[in-house]
Amino acid sequence: ALTIQEATLNARSKAGIKLRWPLQKAYVFLTSEVDRRRAETLYDVLKSMLNVKDLEIGGIEGYSKFSKVLARPNAAKIGPQFKRMSRAVIEYIERNPELVAKDVLESGHHKVMLDSTEAEITKEHVVLEEEVQKGYVSARFDGGVVVISTEVSPEVEEEGIVRDLIRRIQVMRKQLKLQVTDFVKVAIKVPEERKGLVNKWADYIKKETRAVEVLEGEATGDLVQGWDIENEVYFIGVSRA
Repeated sequence: ALTIQEATLNARSKAGIKLRWPLQKAYVFLTSEVDRRRAETLYDVLKSMLNVKDLEIGGIEGYSKFSKVLARPNAAKIGPQFKRMSRAVIEYIERNPELVAKDVLESGHHKVMLDSTEAEITKEHVVLEEEVQKGYVSARFDGGVVVISTEVSPEVEEEGIVRDLIRRIQVMRKQLKLQVTDFVKVAIKVPEERKGLVNKWADYIKKETRAVEVLEGEATGDLVQGWDIENEVYFIGVSRA
């Protein structure tokens, strides 16, 4: 589970999605049937660890839906062997990257007639690259690969902002030297375009921060601070209840 979590963190980093923001969907593809069954028994644990709304676990063959291998010409190797045909070989590979990659991976070579001459393209003539379907990023780990959706819906974005607000309130609790058992009152001033956010999530914020009151409006309290969250400024006021 930890290796899957680490790979997911890597994928999040590639996609620029913070850990506190829930993922819309994640896929875990495993090479071993034993590992797949084990992962399925840990479904709820993995879903929580990866902070994902929807999780799909399957065999490694499922990864082909999201990725393809492409061949890029290796001019340094093509030139010395094909000489005058080099340009034609390079252009052919550039026009048929998926087909060339498929044959090279399966049989070690790809044959084609160019200018009435047979050209045999081998592994040394190409550089193989993996391309993941648009809207997704992947990260490999020992035994499989994780694929995550890079889509961040308005609902997911909103939840991510709220989680960031909660973390800032918890930081401010510590700055006020409050005990874990102490209750607080919270007031949050949100950007104009986020009006209604705090009221909508007030109960959740209360639960996570031991607040008896969470108000949206002017930020007042024993400690007031401005915080930058996703390039928007939120002012938070926290007082001991």
